Amino acid sequence: MGTKEIPVSSEYNKHDEEAPTTQIGRKEGGWITFPFITVALTGLTVAASGWMTNLIVYLIEQFNVKNIRATQISNVVNGCTNFIPIAGAIIADSYLGNFFVISVSSITSVL
Repeated sequence: MGTKEIPVSSEYNKHDEEAPTTQIGRKEGGWITFPFITVALTGLTVAASGWMTNLIVYLIEQFNVKNIRATQISNVVNGCTNFIPIAGAIIADSYLGNFFVISVSSITSVL
């Protein structure tokens, strides 16, 4: 079902100016998508925290790293992984374009 465009006022039709329009029809996004985004972020948080916990155990058992040092390494890795989305957003917004970064990120996460 298509949307109709209705001019807001006829005053703007002078001198070849386009009139502002409003769209009538179904609105996408908003609160309808909120549960999906919430569940996806919750799953991502659970997976990331499980991975970080296993990193400490792996460092202690496989690499024979002391407990304190393994925790420090885990904290550095956690800080870096929390900073990567900020750096990615700056690069995407400034240089690469949002759609390109979203598609590359989606393909990478599928792999």
